[in-house]
Amino acid sequence: MWKERPPFDEVVRLYERPIWALLAGAVGDEETARDLTQETFLRAFRGYPKFRGESALFTWLYAIARNVVRKHSRRERLQRLFLLRLAREKEHTPGPDENGPEVWREVRGLREPFREALLLHYFADRSVAQIAETLSVPEGTVKSRLARGRKILAGRLRKKR
Repeated sequence: MWKERPPFDEVVRLYERPIWALLAGAVGDEETARDLTQETFLRAFRGYPKFRGESALFTWLYAIARNVVRKHSRRERLQRLFLLRLAREKEHTPGPDENGPEVWREVRGLREPFREALLLHYFADRSVAQIAETLSVPEGTVKSRLARGRKILAGRLRKKR
């Protein structure tokens, strides 16, 4: 995207919101997500001079954010919660207020590969190619995880009704 490394404040401006959204999904609390977003960007700032550009900036920031939330989860003994806009009819993606707590309990029950793929696709608005790069997996794997994750989640929610 850039020929030269962008100023760090530009990196924050571009990626703060998506990183916050991912962290909010991971911890289920907006205020905690703000704190973890700050911690993510503090770590990124410290490591920015060493960033070699071998991956996209978002991929690098996502890896830092994932480590921050894992550390937070261990420290607080919290389960990782991933928010997701559930695809109704494969197009409509309602927010948590439309689905209620039962959806989020089911999302927590999904295995991590499915949670991550669904979260990145629906909540962080990442394409299949971007998700593949972020997770270091083939695009076909991402497509499979998205389809299977939607199917599992839809089946669990149907049983609840």
